[in-house]
Amino acid sequence: IDIRVMYQDSKGTVWAGTQSGLARFDGQGFRAVRDAGAPRDTLTSILEDRSGTLWFGTAGQGLFRYRDGAFGGLTMADGLVSNWIMALYEDADANLWIGTISEGMNRLIREVASLRDGLAVGGEGLNEITMQGLSCAQRAVEVDPEDAGVCYNVACLYALEGRVDDAIRCLEDAFRHGFANREWIEHDPDLETLRTDPRFQALLAAK
Repeated sequence: IDIRVMYQDSKGTVWAGTQSGLARFDGQGFRAVRDAGAPRDTLTSILEDRSGTLWFGTAGQGLFRYRDGAFGGLTMADGLVSNWIMALYEDADANLWIGTISEGMNRLIREVASLRDGLAVGGEGLNEITMQGLSCAQRAVEVDPEDAGVCYNVACLYALEGRVDDAIRCLEDAFRHGFANREWIEHDPDLETLRTDPRFQALLAAK
């Protein structure tokens, strides 16, 4: 089983995100979760929020929610800026921040009635929630500084803000912790401000 991410929830259940979907430990080994609506794509991130709802980010299928024994989810058709989720973070107001591989972030506002209505979209990249998103992403790095996906997303946010030195530093951290999608890095529009920097070119040459 090709495990990409693992997470133990508040009930003690151990979940594993694999290249082919979600698995759960049954006491003897990991078993694929084949419930209706469960993710079938590569999982990149798992988070349990304070209400006990589990969230699963995927590499291409968007965001999945598991609550009361049932799966549901969000995709770009519902307002996500990308279906490729890299990081999840719950802030002090119980809003869920959804970091993507290149298109910025969404914020899921938890007070509203539906998932779709709760999405705040960051426009082209981040737009009006750039600084709030950057603040939350920075806190996510503080919580787990070795999460390559989070480091990469923070690098993108810094690059969009023109903070080249900070972006390069976070990109170096992402590489050091295993972010290795060279093709995406070479073409990611969020990193445009870094293209001519010798440090960026050296990072790519070293991959």
